[in-house]
Amino acid sequence: FARRSAPLHMYSTRAPHHQLAGRRARRPSRSPMPATGQMLGAAPCPSHLDGEHRIGLCLTVFGMTSPKQALSIGRVGLGSVPRVVLCATDARGGRLPPRCTPDLIEARIDLFENQTPEYVEKVLRTMRRSRYPMIGTIRKASEGGRWRGSNRERERLFSTVLPLVDAVDIELSARALIGPVIEAAHDRGRSVIVSAHDLDRTPPGTTLARRIRTARRLGADIVKLAAHARDMDDVSTLLRVLLLHPGVPLALIAMGPVGTMSRVLFAAAGSLLTYAFAEDDAPAAPGQLPIRALQAELARYCLPYAALRRKQVSRRNRR
Repeated sequence: FARRSAPLHMYSTRAPHHQLAGRRARRPSRSPMPATGQMLGAAPCPSHLDGEHRIGLCLTVFGMTSPKQALSIGRVGLGSVPRVVLCATDARGGRLPPRCTPDLIEARIDLFENQTPEYVEKVLRTMRRSRYPMIGTIRKASEGGRWRGSNRERERLFSTVLPLVDAVDIELSARALIGPVIEAAHDRGRSVIVSAHDLDRTPPGTTLARRIRTARRLGADIVKLAAHARDMDDVSTLLRVLLLHPGVPLALIAMGPVGTMSRVLFAAAGSLLTYAFAEDDAPAAPGQLPIRALQAELARYCLPYAALRRKQVSRRNRR
């Protein structure tokens, strides 16, 4: 993870040592990560995690040491255990597939066939019957979505969505909307995910850290960064940023075939949310896994999530 040799403080939201007044400047520690198999309890990677360069991490260790956050979306607490988010559309009229048990639902409103406020409200009310907390997302086309309407139309649609969801996702680049949407969401007691998506590359760690600072300053409860991974260096860049912000509520994703492993790896390493799609639907982003496959792999490599899944299955079987 030290291939890109920028000092650690350049990736972090904390001030570098030489800028802390009254303290002696020290060079940041740069202990190398252990090689594959050297970390205690390291388990073999499943087939879809193989690659030309394998990241040697003990996911169970990261899972056990993820920082706790006093944060929630609806009734679902975030921080100590990664949460699986099902990306849902208006297929089946908003009803979930049978035996689909996510922690949260992301209503991808930009993928609805009809985006009029009346239709969106009807579908969201159907989704709410599942009783899973919901995230409302109207992703614009430039960041991987299908919304092509005006800012005014999107703001009106967010006004329709806010009473029906537990959180909203708004892009950091939506300069005209981000302030009003965050204010309206917080006025209603809703959480806000501020996101940024790079569809063809992974920016440098310094750029990603700057986005985290900006999003938090604007009022983000959670910062979501998704970037296309061209190689394992890109995956390492994203993971490094995640590990250097242990107290910040983050959801990081490496998109694309190379980044598929991040859906499990980053969640076990402290990313709050990991996204999946229902088996009979299409992926909402490159590299997404079907929800059952993601849940199985995450339970295999993250002990806190494995314990959560056992409890969830036990409760479901008692009903």
